[in-house]
Amino acid sequence: MSPKAARSAALALIGARRLVFSVGRCSLSTAYAIACVPVVAACKTYESETAVIAPNTRYFPTPQSSAEFAPELVDALGEADILLRGESNYVTEHHQFLAFLLPRLDERGFRLFLTETNHADGWAFDEYVTGRRDLLTLAQSSLDGVWLEAVRALNAELRASDRERDQMRIRAIDVDHWCSVYQAGVLELAKRSGSEGLIKRIHALPPTDTSGYLESLEVLEADTGAAKDRTGLSEPDLASLREMTTVEIVSTRNRASRSMEDRESAM
Repeated sequence: MSPKAARSAALALIGARRLVFSVGRCSLSTAYAIACVPVVAACKTYESETAVIAPNTRYFPTPQSSAEFAPELVDALGEADILLRGESNYVTEHHQFLAFLLPRLDERGFRLFLTETNHADGWAFDEYVTGRRDLLTLAQSSLDGVWLEAVRALNAELRASDRERDQMRIRAIDVDHWCSVYQAGVLELAKRSGSEGLIKRIHALPPTDTSGYLESLEVLEADTGAAKDRTGLSEPDLASLREMTTVEIVSTRNRASRSMEDRESAM
């Protein structure tokens, strides 16, 4: 991501006031949202970013629990419309920091967590953290789940306190990097609904690296979009299928081009 593109992405999010990455407000009932996106971390050069960030940097002791967060840090985050949290993949301490932070963000009204991971896993993560399912598949559980378990624990406490409406929801906002994740997600939806027709369509898809695969996805998107093929799914699952298929079409093109600009546009 170029520095210019990074700044544009951040400004677009702030202007929309609908998402929150790492820390931010969301226009869902004046709520907040969180998400992890590589805005600065993915830049090719750091000089211009450093010039802006360094003078505004504040240092705090690393907390070992939610209660240890410095009040001034919580106050500063609570004033944000959008919180962008830097991320290091597979570094447990990094995810543990977010786990400690989540209860404090809940106090400030954060309600949406946007995460940079395969889009086709997002619906399952949201069901998991809101108590609508007890398990994730092995593939879905392959990432560092510290933050995921923290969101699930927070939401369980909210439900126990009759605050179900305040639960923190999860959305996956990246393209599907793994060529298998879309089909696995759709098959899970189809099997739990007993949709033999959809199961057959997914098993009949051509290899993911062929033009026939993309064409088949476009036909499926048109069918479900026009409600010609409702596939026997519930309304929420049908909505997930439609969105997953649209994103997989973009993802298929992205896996062929590996264009960061196309990926950013899709996100």
